[in-house]
Amino acid sequence: MTFCHRVRHRGAFGRLGALGRNVFGSLVGMFAFVVLDREAQNLTLVRDAFGIKPLFVSVSDRGLCFASELPAALKLVGGAVRLNHQRAYDYLVHGDYDTQATSFVEGVSQLAPGHYQEYDLRTHTLGVEHKWGNPSVQQTSDLSFQQAADELRERFLQSVRYHLRSDVPLGTALSGGVDSSAVGVRYSACEPQAPVHTFSFWLRAPLFLKRSGLIW
Repeated sequence: MTFCHRVRHRGAFGRLGALGRNVFGSLVGMFAFVVLDREAQNLTLVRDAFGIKPLFVSVSDRGLCFASELPAALKLVGGAVRLNHQRAYDYLVHGDYDTQATSFVEGVSQLAPGHYQEYDLRTHTLGVEHKWGNPSVQQTSDLSFQQAADELRERFLQSVRYHLRSDVPLGTALSGGVDSSAVGVRYSACEPQAPVHTFSFWLRAPLFLKRSGLIW
């Protein structure tokens, strides 16, 4: 799916040069986007702080190609697909697939979480990555247990409210755990008039997995 959004005002995306890259820290949610600055003649590629949304990038003789999914990136890049054997090994052996700049395909990289990168349209060069997201983890010891519980509840509710902002139908996955159940309950409470779509799945595990002790 491809969409284009034109920005005419001088807000957060209208003129990055005027606001500076600190504007990325004020964005809430998961995102991956590219901003065209006609005056500066460059593109700015941005990925959310935790890397929830992917952003694949490739630079070749055809120019700059980018997409939020690897199949779409391969369509843009064209040519023969060459497997990145090291990344395939890392994934199959260690389950690691999103901690490096490289992807499963040679010649296609991915922007790191909490980073932005600029592409110069005049020289057709891609600059180095710059980190914009640096979540602060600080221990607060001046709260009582009840105050901490109230603060956690409010932040959880606010997060659910943010995730309910959508122009398409929403749903939530129920895994049977406490966290997904809590999200489903608050989803219904925040939008009492909206239908709540929930989804679950059950995997019939092969017999050898049960015998190996990997699952019960």
